[in-house]
Amino acid sequence: MTEYQQLQTVKIVVHGPFRCGQSTFINTISEIDTHGTTSEKTVAMDFGCITIEPDVLACYLFGTPRSRRYDFVYEILAEGLLGNIVMLDSTAPETFHDVRSIVYAVQSYVDGPLVIVANFRDQPHALAPEDIQFFLYTSVPVVPCIAYSLSSVKRVLLALCHEALHYANY
Repeated sequence: MTEYQQLQTVKIVVHGPFRCGQSTFINTISEIDTHGTTSEKTVAMDFGCITIEPDVLACYLFGTPRSRRYDFVYEILAEGLLGNIVMLDSTAPETFHDVRSIVYAVQSYVDGPLVIVANFRDQPHALAPEDIQFFLYTSVPVVPCIAYSLSSVKRVLLALCHEALHYANY
């Protein structure tokens, strides 16, 4: 890195209800050890990092707390934001109401790229992305995922980058 170059960073914020796979998603792609939440009573923010180009560009991943009282975090993380990911358990439609609330909250705090991630696609009874999109009453892209699969997580991040490019052109 020359004396005039400075490491640039972008952020991706990962949201979702409890046990949707948010911590696993971040841990799967992160180059550093991540801190994950382990109980419904614990409030923690997951953090991971991906080096895109050494000494030039890094991507920080933040998993937001799952309590509505921490909605202010969305505004704080908005600076330098590449986009938002809202994760859900595609085998648990009973959580979709919470997911709709999260999508609404994210869209009200931050105007930017967003994808919904349908995790647990390898499980029996997992709903198809198009069914999830219908149940959520949204036009936000729904991307299938298996959070512990590196190739699957990469596909999600590429889908978010595609949305960011699409968003930047408007």
